[in-house]
Amino acid sequence: MSVASTDAKRRVKLYALNENRQWDDKGTGHVTSCYHEPLDGMSLLVRNESDGSLLLESKIQLDTLYQKQQGTLIVWTESDNYELALSFQEQDGCNEIWEKICQVQGRDPAFDHDQDEEQEEVKVNLVDCELEKLDEILEQINAFSQTTRKKDVLSNEYIENNYIGKLLEIFKQADETQDLPTLHKLYEIFKQLFLFDRPQLLEVMLGDQYLIDIIGVLEYEPPPAKHHKHREFLRDGATFKEVIPFSNQKLVDKIHQTYRVQYLQSSILPSPSIIDDNVYASLTNILFFNKVEIVSMIQEDGEFLQDLFNQISSKETSTERRRELVLFLREYCIFSQTIHQKQRDGFFKTLASLKILSAVEAALASNDQVAMSAAIDIFAYLVEYNPNMTREHVVQQSEGLIESPINGAHILKLVIDNITTDQDPELGIATQLACIVKLILDPEMQDISVGKEAFLEFFYVTCMQSIIEPINDVTIPEVKELKASANDRKTAQLLSIILDLLTFFMEHHHRQLRRYIISTDLLSRIITLMKSRHKFLVLSAIRFCRRLIGKTKIEKEKDKDKENENENGNEHENEKVLDKLLVELIINEDLFSPIISVLKNNNGRYNLLDSAILEMFEYISNEAILPLMNHVLTNFGPFLESIDYVSTFKVMRRRRDALHDEMSDTTLKLDLDDDDFDINDELEPQFKRQRME
Repeated sequence: MSVASTDAKRRVKLYALNENRQWDDKGTGHVTSCYHEPLDGMSLLVRNESDGSLLLESKIQLDTLYQKQQGTLIVWTESDNYELALSFQEQDGCNEIWEKICQVQGRDPAFDHDQDEEQEEVKVNLVDCELEKLDEILEQINAFSQTTRKKDVLSNEYIENNYIGKLLEIFKQADETQDLPTLHKLYEIFKQLFLFDRPQLLEVMLGDQYLIDIIGVLEYEPPPAKHHKHREFLRDGATFKEVIPFSNQKLVDKIHQTYRVQYLQSSILPSPSIIDDNVYASLTNILFFNKVEIVSMIQEDGEFLQDLFNQISSKETSTERRRELVLFLREYCIFSQTIHQKQRDGFFKTLASLKILSAVEAALASNDQVAMSAAIDIFAYLVEYNPNMTREHVVQQSEGLIESPINGAHILKLVIDNITTDQDPELGIATQLACIVKLILDPEMQDISVGKEAFLEFFYVTCMQSIIEPINDVTIPEVKELKASANDRKTAQLLSIILDLLTFFMEHHHRQLRRYIISTDLLSRIITLMKSRHKFLVLSAIRFCRRLIGKTKIEKEKDKDKENENENGNEHENEKVLDKLLVELIINEDLFSPIISVLKNNNGRYNLLDSAILEMFEYISNEAILPLMNHVLTNFGPFLESIDYVSTFKVMRRRRDALHDEMSDTTLKLDLDDDDFDINDELEPQFKRQRME
């Protein structure tokens, strides 16, 4: 046998069960069974296939229960309740290691039993599989359900004598004649066989040959249970359609089995009515490893995926055909969630290299709501696990390295257009896509290699106008009035979603957004939205303004300014200039006038509006933003100080006056020390204006 053949036979994936009862991939390597001196005994060793490091060194214990499942899995629990599994690439390798384990434990590899249980010889004389002896068959099953050893013996006898097939022949006759007493007995028999929870028996029962008929048996739960037509649903309503033919028949069979087992677990045998936790866990394990195998086999078939993406992207593809392809792709992405992060990185690289995002773009631009909804789910999954893939795709499109299939628009622009044109009365698409945009534009989740600043600059140049278009459509900034269309509730909800996005932008990349605000009339339009009759929209506008003020600092400590200037140079100086410009813009646009009107109309009611407004003024006072304090107290002081259920505005006035006194004292001291000293050379512009006033 060649070295390559031996390596393939012993190639395994190591899994460990986490606290959430999900299998974590611990790596891929090659397994050997040999004497390991550090553990002083025969052990299982798994070395990483990439660097040779040890992924596993586990001594084969005499009292540990090892189980072989599905032909290619060996599962066991370490002494500290740490559950492990080896998933073999080839069945021969699994059999070889299994025999080594059994040899150490001194047991027959044909049986999978607990060494702690009685080791006396167990004999079984199978009851003849006949209609008249169903009661005896059930009694024998119950008698052999007492120990794992007995269950193993009976399970192996059933497999060797094709007992499951014979029972199902009786079922077919009873099903045809609707012999309910017989059908109910068969239900009890198969229920008990599931409760055996023996891997070798489950593998036979869940195989393609018998699974549909067994599902038929489980339709006949004795009264008062309702008869369910599970087979009819699986044949007519849940038929797997190969949208693009697979060349690998093993893959097709695995997909069929997975869907049926999944249906069996979720709809036919829901815990705890029929199966206990152990059986449920066994089915979950089968599904997990099946999905991992399916994802891997499809990923390795580059031609299949390339054909899939090309057909979705092609303008020649019909609407119905694209829908089928996109729905399949969504299922594939759902399956891929089972794979471990290390595998997932390779998975995303494969998808990116085959240009999956170009396919998603085509589906997002589709007029078919089903295809577009599925495409949004796919896009959400891709962005959640790998937002940099989308960023790199957008950058490459902007540089002309990737052609956009949709009128030259990059995918991010397409997503934003779908937000602003959502036809769903509940705006479900807009809400979901807005969350996706946040993930893409969150600097904390951005890879340095993509170029954060360059990407954000590109976004603000190409996308911001589209984002704020709905705000522009309903506002008249010259007179700060709303158009009648703003009264529509759906329009107001969309505007609230957009304001929430802008608030997120202000929090995470305020430098770019503040520059945008300085150069446009966006702030004036947002202020105008506070005149809406929809309180949730007014609240969204106030929250945005609060975040804007929170990102606008007027430094009070000159030493701190010098320290920051030394550290950041011109960048800090530019930020100071931007801060001052924004304070002036806030005052000139009369931001607080509509806020005060909202506060008056709220009439002291304790609600979100009241809390948001008061918190904004608390912040201005606590941070001692003197220009804003002057503006608020000068223009709205009498009304604000008449509010007696909080002390916010009285405190603000005392703090403002104290700042003025402090400035006066400083001026006097400097004049005494230096007759040639001019305070206006040192004070910041807003303080200069205050003195001139």
